[in-house]
Amino acid sequence: AVVLMLLLDDFGAWAMPIVLLLGAATGYLNGVIVAKLRIPSFIATLGTQGILISITYLLSAAPLSAPESAYGILDIVNGSLGPVKNVWIIGAALFLGFFLMQRYTKLGRNIIYLGANERMSFLSGIDIDRTRILAFPFSGFGPAAAGLILASTPYSGYPTTGGVYVPNSIALVVAG
Repeated sequence: AVVLMLLLDDFGAWAMPIVLLLGAATGYLNGVIVAKLRIPSFIATLGTQGILISITYLLSAAPLSAPESAYGILDIVNGSLGPVKNVWIIGAALFLGFFLMQRYTKLGRNIIYLGANERMSFLSGIDIDRTRILAFPFSGFGPAAAGLILASTPYSGYPTTGGVYVPNSIALVVAG
């Protein structure tokens, strides 16, 4: 949210794809950390989250408002197509994209197999490190998209915008 607000003035509509790419790149970095350094993914991603929150506080500890010139850009998210809000359309498109990738691509199936049983995936000939490294950018892209939506709605960003969702995600990881 903070990065989007900082980039909107200089990059305009390009700020949104830049934020999505930064999210995917952060996911890729997490994938490399998990696959090559053998750090458990839960620990690596929580550590990365702490580092990124610290960086956003360094960029701006106070809430940032979108420049008025960017309201039209943010209204891409806030607008509607007839009676359907764009947020729902964006959410459905993301869901469909992730579903199709998971269901109909080799990488998607490998991610499912790896999550189900790492040893059997290895014995089946799946490149575990490659699959892990390529899976994490998707897990970075999703929160980046959520951050765009969360920042676009109030036209502002704060370093802890998504902080309320962390306990839920931890509970999901623990519950399995």
